[in-house]
Amino acid sequence: MPTADGVAYTFGIFFVEILNEFHESKSATSAIASIMAGMTYGAGPFAAAFVNKWGCRPVSMLGSVIAALGFGLSYFATGVFQLYVTIGLMGGKG
Repeated sequence: MPTADGVAYTFGIFFVEILNEFHESKSATSAIASIMAGMTYGAGPFAAAFVNKWGCRPVSMLGSVIAALGFGLSYFATGVFQLYVTIGLMGGKG
């Protein structure tokens, strides 16, 4: 979670680089952080249910793996849509 929070809180630094790299509009680029925040807060009730069933440690480890996989795959993105999936959906869900 600290890594995902760090990415969310410092997205402004990445924002400029993503704009320069992919030449997309500001609204299309800022949607990456919006999707990630929505997934993070939307997954909360499900994560809480999983914690009640399996415990905090395994759920946290699985979430960390999902987020790390998403952030790692974002390195290979060739467009903003791929960042929606890797950073937004996977990073947010993790």
